[in-house]
Amino acid sequence: MLQLNATEAFGQQGWLRDENGNTVQQVTPGIHKIPNTMALYTSQKTFWEEYLQNIGNLTYVPNIFRLQIHPVLNGIFTQKGFHIVALIEAADRQGLIDLWQEEGIYGFAFGGHGATDGLAPGGNANNVAPDEVAPPYKLAFIGVYGCYTADPIVVGMGPGSFVNGQWVQNPIYARWTDHLSAAGSFVGFQGNVRFVNMSARKVEINMPFDP
Repeated sequence: MLQLNATEAFGQQGWLRDENGNTVQQVTPGIHKIPNTMALYTSQKTFWEEYLQNIGNLTYVPNIFRLQIHPVLNGIFTQKGFHIVALIEAADRQGLIDLWQEEGIYGFAFGGHGATDGLAPGGNANNVAPDEVAPPYKLAFIGVYGCYTADPIVVGMGPGSFVNGQWVQNPIYARWTDHLSAAGSFVGFQGNVRFVNMSARKVEINMPFDP
């Protein structure tokens, strides 16, 4: 089942294309193309994370998350015939942002560290918040395998109000599910994840994902 929003099929940013790859304004007789790209990103391991994996420690959560993306999801999507665009073991903040705008994108998956202010791209780069990425339309699949990825993230401060006689500014929140289509599938995690609570902290929407 195609899990994209039908209302976003047409127009300059629409996901439906004619046989030449051009956007369309309406469905006409002939061949049409639909999105077929999965964008994958895993962050660069630290020295300690590399060491743990090399000695066979299979309980360190960020390494588990990375392995879930590559090779597990990579293999599943390849078998399904998707075109894969991947940055693996990367430390590329702009690359992480740009992946969300890949031509013909259908879904996105991340594996690594998450924090209260977004996804950690690796290295010393600042984390990436949900409002910093801009897919051309809502995606059919978002799998963000990292801590706090199912939680709302404060991205600014909005209008204030009086609470019990004191002026309080209201935070503006963004979520990774803001980029998910109405019928889309999502995997994320609440709070700080450890091996012992990983299953309990997993949040799923419309799973399993079976494109």
